[in-house]
Amino acid sequence: MIKPFIRGFEKLASRSRILSGMYMLPYRRLVRREGMLAQLTNDDTVLVVGGGSIPFTPILLTRFFGVDVHTIDIDPHAIKRARRILDRMGLASKVKVSLHDGTKPFGEPYDVALLTLQAEPKPQILKQLRSDMKRTRILARVADPRYQRFYEAFPDDIKVSREVEHRFLAIGKTIYMETE
Repeated sequence: MIKPFIRGFEKLASRSRILSGMYMLPYRRLVRREGMLAQLTNDDTVLVVGGGSIPFTPILLTRFFGVDVHTIDIDPHAIKRARRILDRMGLASKVKVSLHDGTKPFGEPYDVALLTLQAEPKPQILKQLRSDMKRTRILARVADPRYQRFYEAFPDDIKVSREVEHRFLAIGKTIYMETE
């Protein structure tokens, strides 16, 4: 119920500079804290899995930390809308957007990978990241306990190094893991 609503709202908001800008505002603190959790530097390349129609996470990562970002999504319409927003903002050279299934090989290494709350299936995406990328820092957004029934959970056997809690609607915390 929540996921289709968010997808629909992002579709609508992606057509408006005002709405997409307003939609991005609450994420500023969250993304800044995630970047600090991963100890981002402007030399890092970041993969965002599940970028959606309004690529606010890649936009904010680029603005706050100067990183190059590659965001992927499985929805071709979301990819098209995200590219339009990035072109409009002059960020197309810093944020690459691709139609890609996160359970398939990524083809290039990244210093950091971030799984959004909407990205699924989480166990298979994590497995693929660990298989493809060595020495990659992985961030993953985890649902607030009140919203967990709407989002897929992470496997219980994952090794979390650190985490940061958020006071944010559906996102309860971001966890940090490393690949070997």
